[in-house]
Amino acid sequence: MRLYVNGRDIRKIGFAVVEEGGFRDLEVVDCGPSAYLKQLDAYLKRRSFLLDDVDLFYVVVGPGSPTALRASLSIVNTIAWVREIPVVAVEQGGDDEDSDTLEELMGGYEQVDMSTYFAEPVYGRGPGVTVSTKDRLRQ
Repeated sequence: MRLYVNGRDIRKIGFAVVEEGGFRDLEVVDCGPSAYLKQLDAYLKRRSFLLDDVDLFYVVVGPGSPTALRASLSIVNTIAWVREIPVVAVEQGGDDEDSDTLEELMGGYEQVDMSTYFAEPVYGRGPGVTVSTKDRLRQ
């Protein structure tokens, strides 16, 4: 089974099963990054799947919230590395819905690189680092 995971939004995560003829069971759950793993487990259980049934991940790598992307990619990359299953990095446009992204994936269903076991985030902007109050007091 190929599993789609979209954790680019700090307030929600999305999952879907991707098959040759299309996708099914698209579900978006309102939760923060600390609940992503729990929601992945619940999604699989509701459909009577095991983690062992997943043989490829499609994972949204951004752009999006750095915290949300780090959390979702850490989960997917760890599972993929331990189980030696491929990961396909998917960039999603700012206004794209999951269903639009999944439809685009269907065009390249057979052209998947089966040798990549991790994905890196695409944040979409540079870091917003600010000077701390403590540093300003030293001046």
